[in-house]
Amino acid sequence: MNESGHKPGQQDSPFHAGEQAMQSRFGVRDKLESFGRQLIRGAMPEQHRELFGKLPYFMLGSTDGDGRVWASALFGEPRFVRAPDASRLCIDACLSADDPLHGALLPGAAVAGLGIELHTLRRNRVNGKVAAGSSSASLAIEVIESYGNCPQYIQKRQMEFQTPAGPAGDGKAALVAGALDAAATTLVRRADTLFIASAFGGGEGRDA
Repeated sequence: MNESGHKPGQQDSPFHAGEQAMQSRFGVRDKLESFGRQLIRGAMPEQHRELFGKLPYFMLGSTDGDGRVWASALFGEPRFVRAPDASRLCIDACLSADDPLHGALLPGAAVAGLGIELHTLRRNRVNGKVAAGSSSASLAIEVIESYGNCPQYIQKRQMEFQTPAGPAGDGKAALVAGALDAAATTLVRRADTLFIASAFGGGEGRDA
């Protein structure tokens, strides 16, 4: 990182090569470059840190040991996500044993996070890497990029945290397949909210 918060080696751009290529394909490269330099920060502003601390859930994107990309969710009572400073996010929760990312979030791994408050339409993002000191019971993220997203397409809901009745991991195991089956396709078509993770290159970029 340099002083502007942008990635060095890419003409000081906040976007990696894959994002730049997509922007050029759609003819919006210059417009989004200018917008990104204003929007994407190298650390979390106070309002982002405050939002993360209010949430009973946090969305996480990364890759497993085989390079497959997954979107996962972590849950806990409000304040289970903490930002002790502008460059570090601490999550006092762990993925269930049947989550595809379980055991893959080792120090140095690239991750992306999303905090979304559905009833107020607030949505903030972080990109970074798993920090040293993370364990099977908690996760620390060294924040490299922080930015907000527009409220478009967010479905309003009022969420409440409830302690699970049984031990974690009692739900259905993840289904790994080369394509969506009929049941999964129907589920996607009926859903008004989906969380998708993507990755580019050798860990250069993650999005959730």
